Amino acid sequence: MSTAPARLPPPAPRRRTPWGAGLARLLVAVAAAVVLSLVFLAYLAPGMVFDLGSRLWACF
Repeated sequence: MSTAPARLPPPAPRRRTPWGAGLARLLVAVAAAVVLSLVFLAYLAPGMVFDLGSRLWACF
């Protein structure tokens, strides 16, 4: 009877998706930058943000 711990199987090789993961990360980074820019703009000029929001809402 062996007292050695059971060995785990080797990890599966990672698939690299050249466009999928990179594009998703880029879109998340751009969305975060836009949100942070809007928060900063709202702090500096709340009237301008309200005007931009009204114009955007009018499109729908």
